[in-house]
Amino acid sequence: MPRPYRSGLARLPVQARSRAQLCRKPKQRPLAGWASLRAAHLKAFPACAACGSTTHVQVHHIRPVRTHPHLGLEPTNLLSLCRSMATAIDCHLDLGHLGQWDRHNAHVLATVQYMAPILHAIRAAR
Repeated sequence: MPRPYRSGLARLPVQARSRAQLCRKPKQRPLAGWASLRAAHLKAFPACAACGSTTHVQVHHIRPVRTHPHLGLEPTNLLSLCRSMATAIDCHLDLGHLGQWDRHNAHVLATVQYMAPILHAIRAAR
């Protein structure tokens, strides 16, 4: 039976954690060469793949580095997602990590493809 606790949080049951606690990104060691790869990716893909926003864009790993370390610096494993809340959702947190930084959306590309027209319509209506 899985434990109801996750590392990095103050021993609170999963159901009792606040959104602020779940939205806190865990600390990770940067990969050697990550800064230049990140900059090159953001130059090539400056807009969020989900909503099209160009503010607060971050680089998301399609396959997580913690389970696929060999893909950490692979350009084809990267996706631009924003934290701008331009459409009332945090694309990186909600689409890429399913609302919790310690989770990972294995179907992030399909999710983004499905949500993109919806999020673009919301942005256009604002």
